[in-house]
Amino acid sequence: MGINNLKVNLLENTPFLNSDGTFDLKRAMTHSGHIAGICYNQNGLAASFEESPDKTEHRVNMNANNGHQSVFEHIGLTLDIENSPKMFNMVLNNEGQYNASERSLRYTKPSAHAGLSDREVELYDKWYHIFLDLIEQNLGTALPDRKKRTLAQENARSMTSVFYQTELVYTVPLAQLNRLLMMMEVYEKESKGTSFDERLIDSFHAFRSECERLHLVDERLLTNFKNRHLRLFAKPGDDLDKKFFRDEFGESYSTTYTESFAAFAQAQRHRTISYQIQIPEGDKYGYFVPELLSSKCKHDGYDGRDLTREWQQDIQSIRSVYPNGMKIAVQERGTLENFIEKLKERECTAAQYEIWKDTDDTLTEYMEALDRTKHPAADRLRPYTKTMRCGFPGFTCTNPCGNPSKNRIV
Repeated sequence: MGINNLKVNLLENTPFLNSDGTFDLKRAMTHSGHIAGICYNQNGLAASFEESPDKTEHRVNMNANNGHQSVFEHIGLTLDIENSPKMFNMVLNNEGQYNASERSLRYTKPSAHAGLSDREVELYDKWYHIFLDLIEQNLGTALPDRKKRTLAQENARSMTSVFYQTELVYTVPLAQLNRLLMMMEVYEKESKGTSFDERLIDSFHAFRSECERLHLVDERLLTNFKNRHLRLFAKPGDDLDKKFFRDEFGESYSTTYTESFAAFAQAQRHRTISYQIQIPEGDKYGYFVPELLSSKCKHDGYDGRDLTREWQQDIQSIRSVYPNGMKIAVQERGTLENFIEKLKERECTAAQYEIWKDTDDTLTEYMEALDRTKHPAADRLRPYTKTMRCGFPGFTCTNPCGNPSKNRIV
């Protein structure tokens, strides 16, 4: 699956745009140099804009080359990235300093240009229709048709590669964009040469080429004084599979677990929480199996078929493309307050089933650990353990579902 068709355009809200849609990097860097002058100029910012060009250029070089690059983050770029692999988007979305809007396979079906194999399309269609039927059997009139389609799509996408091509609108500071490009280079240098790495690095190359075409790359901002790496991936030696990080729960917490690519893509959007992942060799962590396929749900008309086993066989048949339903190791770290904020998003029947279940399991583990150690924070977390978010203290639900139950099957 190639990504040679990855395309980047700058949206009109991006400053310093040229008439041909490229970026005026020189003007942007000079503008940042003027802003940097406020730190040194006794007469304030206005005086910086009146100084000689040579003085401003000297300040630009001084800040860029000395690693004091935050001044170049005043310039925000909004990129429309077409045909971007989902896994590439997840790299961008794990760095914290961004805003993103992304076409979702939860609300839309894969397009003809998503780069999927015939087998993936076949399995997606097969399971989409099975899930539609099972949702109708088990929930009937409890859900509107639109919601039923959304849930069927949400589950069927497990049969598509995490490298399927989608579209992302991504807003990022100029300096951070260059920092990302630098960290992508570091990732490539440290790559183990797996098929996963090859696919991801291909997208890095395509993205870098587009950024250069748009004049977004400044060599002075590609430095790595602090030996930074992409935050998404566990560093060499930090083996999540061997519990390099101990599970700890208190005012802050750290926990390691497995979940699918699809669920992790939801989890990482909580930017106040730190996440990193480890990609398995093969399918050692297994696959997400939708609860609808379990024996406790109605499966009328399937002639005794073991749908769970059939699901496992189908998804294993495409394991080489890294399906969205494949489980990976996840390491999550944050504070109690930020975990509670996560609960306010995910303890909801509108949240995708797997991310809700994983969050709820962590909540149970967190509460048990605080009680076991008689931690003073236990009473702060306890009100969030007995109900979905609509029952949380101080929370106002803007779209009541009428059935806020933790007894979910989808």
